[in-house]
Amino acid sequence: EEDLVFYKLSSLRPGPDSRISRQGIEVGDRRAPRDTEFDIMTDEIVILSVQDGDHGYEVALDSGALTAFLSWVESRPSGRSMRGRPA
Repeated sequence: EEDLVFYKLSSLRPGPDSRISRQGIEVGDRRAPRDTEFDIMTDEIVILSVQDGDHGYEVALDSGALTAFLSWVESRPSGRSMRGRPA
C-alpha cells in the first residue's frame, strides 16, 4: 500500500477522512501521552509526530504498531526507483 488512510468513527463520509502518502511521510518527534490524553491512552502508548507536505499529524501507537509503522515507512521504495513507473 502506498497510502495511510484514517477513518473517523463518527464520520458519515464514504471514504477516508485523511490520507498520508507513504512517499511523502516525514517522521518527527516522539512523546508520551499527557494530561487528558490519559483518559483514552496508557503510558505504554507513543505519540509520533508525522508530516506529509504541509499537513502535520500526531499518531498514537503501541509498541507493536510503532514498529510496524516505522518498518512500513522505512521500506518504501526510494524516489529514484519510483521514477519511470506508471502512476
